[in-house]
Amino acid sequence: TSAEKMIDCRGGMFCDEPGLGKTITMLSLILKTRDLMPPFPCDSLAEDVVAMVVGDFFFRLDSDWEMRCACSEFRVPVAEIWGEEVGREYLQKIKDPMDLRCIRRKARDRKYFQDFRAFENDIKLVWENALTFNGENNRISEYAMQLKDFYDSWLQDQEV
Repeated sequence: TSAEKMIDCRGGMFCDEPGLGKTITMLSLILKTRDLMPPFPCDSLAEDVVAMVVGDFFFRLDSDWEMRCACSEFRVPVAEIWGEEVGREYLQKIKDPMDLRCIRRKARDRKYFQDFRAFENDIKLVWENALTFNGENNRISEYAMQLKDFYDSWLQDQEV
């Protein structure tokens, strides 16, 4: 049947010269076939959406030169930046360490694709840990607040 054929086609390109009726053709196709399409698998759609949203966050973060500089303190674990002694001190004070490389790895390993809140909790840990370890009146804490403001602004643009 025609519905079975549609299962294999969930996207494509429709190219033509401007003004030749692509929009009307597509609207007609949608209206004509809307009852023939099987339901879209929502679980995989949700995973894809979360993957795109997390990817978008890192794309925007990496594309913003000011944020790239501000976030340099948070890209890897503290011990890799400041040395083993500071790293040990950090781990004594911070019970749940988090950095951007760890978040990227979790994203790559699909740890956030079932739950956007897990991503949100991890990204918040980055600046919360920085504030806890460094105190409020510190250059690194200022960078942490820049990351928080960037995240809050980015999140407002999302529909999560």
